[in-house]
Amino acid sequence: MIEKTGCITDTKLYKILWLVVIFMICVPFSCSKKIAPPLKDAQQMMNLKRIPISTVNFNISISDYELNRVVNELVNTTIGEGLVLEDGYKCKARLASQMQVQAVDNTIHLVLPIDLEIQPRSQISQVKAMGQLELQLVNKLDIFNNQILSKTDLIDYRWLKKPILKVYGLPIPIEPIANQIVKRYKSELCAKLDLTLVKNLDLNKIKKSVQQFFTTPFYSTEDNIIHVYSSPVELALGPASYRNNEISLPVLIYLENVISESKPEELYNDLTFSMRPYVEESSLFYLQSRIPVNYLEILTKEAVENQEFGSGMARIKITSLNLSGQEDKVSVGFNSTGAFNGRFLMTFIPEFNQESKLIELKELKLKVENGKSINKAIFSLVRGIAEGKIKKTLEEQLNTMIKDYKESIQTLLDDKELVHGLNMNGELEDFNIRNFYFMDNRMYFNLESKLKLKLKVNYVDPMKILRK
Repeated sequence: MIEKTGCITDTKLYKILWLVVIFMICVPFSCSKKIAPPLKDAQQMMNLKRIPISTVNFNISISDYELNRVVNELVNTTIGEGLVLEDGYKCKARLASQMQVQAVDNTIHLVLPIDLEIQPRSQISQVKAMGQLELQLVNKLDIFNNQILSKTDLIDYRWLKKPILKVYGLPIPIEPIANQIVKRYKSELCAKLDLTLVKNLDLNKIKKSVQQFFTTPFYSTEDNIIHVYSSPVELALGPASYRNNEISLPVLIYLENVISESKPEELYNDLTFSMRPYVEESSLFYLQSRIPVNYLEILTKEAVENQEFGSGMARIKITSLNLSGQEDKVSVGFNSTGAFNGRFLMTFIPEFNQESKLIELKELKLKVENGKSINKAIFSLVRGIAEGKIKKTLEEQLNTMIKDYKESIQTLLDDKELVHGLNMNGELEDFNIRNFYFMDNRMYFNLESKLKLKLKVNYVDPMKILRK
């Protein structure tokens, strides 16, 4: 029986997050029974080994309060210091209070309340004027060649407190320099914000972290023989939206997944990043099985070998068993003693029942490979053993894997905290299994799942996302 290793850890769940990741490369599998030319056989084998690409789509939501807290911690309160203006003035600017941040599509809207300290550069350097200015900016983020591109523009401003310079008790309005301040900030402030975003959103750092997560399997059987390996292909961001005081960002993760005893050499991708104009709600997750046939053989041997069936003169003992596969068929050969000394060969065709969501072994065929003639009663007994014990054991082992898969996914989706401050919930809408095929002494099939996922950011530590 295949079981999960202990309980699911936060690390495993986090990895499943990347698994748990709009469209796939659909490979049409053909299981023709006709003998094909060698070239066609080679092409068919290559197509069957091609790993389908999964797309895991989910929305990451964060409250505007939490987003503003993080942004304000990342951005230095000193906006500009020692800006030299015309007419012999210089200016120092600091955030008066927290900036306000909203996100619409791929555009970030910022409102910055700024305290200004303005003074002449003349001999009366102790004379200062204080004012407060509100700047409205928009920032457009994009990704090109795996690098974050940031473009900030000043679109509007208003005075919250107009600056007045008092010299010897006489008020001197200096509001005319407002245009100069705005003009200077349009370049210097915007450039500073762009630099801050580019430095803190380091895609190379994210890439290394993601690839590191996938160097080890995220799921293993209890005996630590069979594992699930994944390799991310691309991470894409969709247009952000704002609703009910929350900012939502669609994320797409394209990845390849294989279940096997070791990681296939071809399961490696150089992770890329991109922006997308639209994101589907549902995820399509594909897991390609490459389970060694001898692994299933071992599990079946444990349940059948050296066991006796029947009674009296109609007693049969299964002394040895071997399992193999060819094209779309499972073959089981077994030797018997007792009422019949000889060898039998049985074959099945695996199918997936959409209604029961179980793998079934269909079209059972049984024949005597060697031994003396066998009467109908003994043959009927052996057929009963083949169907009631061997076939049932194989089905149980295969369906236990499916059961473990569903339980792992559902555990993840039940409002689970993946890491501190990050919760996931969702729904496993449907799953299917297609394209059973035996090749290279392995059992190939594609497990397809349709998921709906949502992530909620409750807390972010700004220091963990700063570029080091």
